[in-house]
Amino acid sequence: MKITLDIKDRIILIQNMPDQKPSEAMILIEKISISEEEKESYGYAVYDNKITWNTSIDTNREFDMSIEEISFINNILDNMNKAGFADIPSFQTYKKLKSL
Repeated sequence: MKITLDIKDRIILIQNMPDQKPSEAMILIEKISISEEEKESYGYAVYDNKITWNTSIDTNREFDMSIEEISFINNILDNMNKAGFADIPSFQTYKKLKSL
């Protein structure tokens, strides 16, 4: 299944991975991590533990996901929902991906 993730979605998913990462998590992290080339082209930067990028650039990227990867993403989303949402961007990512 193909899904489109923007840079915000990718960051939120990676930040919400379980502390002890099973192989499924590590495979997903490798797949959706932001490459150095992308960081440069998006103006990605970290200041005082805050991630920024040029929001006028389209950061959408299509990923081919297996059923297992989609299931793992759903588990991450369920855990995010149980823990509560710290901010609107996290909730927006939750709504977007939960509809898959």
